[in-house]
Amino acid sequence: MLGIIPGAGGDCPVEDGYRQDDVERGLRTSMISVLSAALGDEGASAEYLKGVFDLARSQAALYGISWCDLLIQLHDMPELWNLELTLQDGCRAI
Repeated sequence: MLGIIPGAGGDCPVEDGYRQDDVERGLRTSMISVLSAALGDEGASAEYLKGVFDLARSQAALYGISWCDLLIQLHDMPELWNLELTLQDGCRAI
């Protein structure tokens, strides 16, 4: 849906709302960046990773993005293949 925002130089058409596929892509990209950086430093604690996932899950819910589908896509990323082992080690430590 397009709306009009009055501006100093005239009216500017703008799109109203977000495109869900763009938001999903942005969320996935952000998670890959944060998780791969945390895993690369080898300093990712279980609590930190839980916080990353909690925040991402709430963002997915906010925008109506399937959390399970997002996790499946992340699982297939080579950058995150050792994430499962890190999480398992963190769970054992708690």
